[in-house]
Amino acid sequence: MVENIPLLEEPVPGWELAVRLRTSLSRWKLSPVSARITVVSRNGGLFLSEAAGIGVQSRTVILATGTVPVEYTLPGDHPPILRSFMDLPEKMQGLRLAVLGGGEAAFDYAMHASDLGAEVEIILRGAHARASGRLLEEASAHPGIRISYDTVPVAARTSGEGMILELDSPSGRVSLEVAAVLAAVGRERTLPLLPERFTQLFPRSVETTLPGLYLAGDAALGGLGQAGSAMGQGLTAAEKAFGFVMKGTPRV
Repeated sequence: MVENIPLLEEPVPGWELAVRLRTSLSRWKLSPVSARITVVSRNGGLFLSEAAGIGVQSRTVILATGTVPVEYTLPGDHPPILRSFMDLPEKMQGLRLAVLGGGEAAFDYAMHASDLGAEVEIILRGAHARASGRLLEEASAHPGIRISYDTVPVAARTSGEGMILELDSPSGRVSLEVAAVLAAVGRERTLPLLPERFTQLFPRSVETTLPGLYLAGDAALGGLGQAGSAMGQGLTAAEKAFGFVMKGTPRV
């Protein structure tokens, strides 16, 4: 859910916000192309962004590719540990879900799963959650969510159609049977293969040491940022890219 953009009258699911952005772009006759860019190369002052069956040449590139969940593993023979809320079953009524992590993503996932009818256990390694404010308050008061602090998953094994988690808790070793485990233990930015190494000129900046290459959103922030901040960075990167192009374009 996105609720940290001041102009929104009420919280909006991320996918709905994406639809609104696409609709807004259509006013400017801009049509997004869906493609998984895997390689960005550079030759003769031009970038080439390549995906399966498509290649786009440009003077500049803005990477707003966000982040992906980090990998998480547990010893034992068990079903895959999920990394995204989108991986959960469509029907969750009556299912028990374990969410690993204490950040905003973990608590947001837990709230959504509980609203869909799941019984949710949030498992935190430490004594305090990284999530704070309204999100933490709502999750803590939610009747379908239980939060276990100072609890560490140590192993898992298959049980029927789900799994059993082995946990080291303040009261000792305990077992928790769940339908699925969703790990929200951190994210890392995802970038295509680039022509050469680069660095951001300043921490969290949109500019890089590779002329014509800019970053925006979590690709620049390196973690879960504010939607409003990401949009602002996108506008800043676009302005920088426009200036870069115009600087190298002869005036007529």
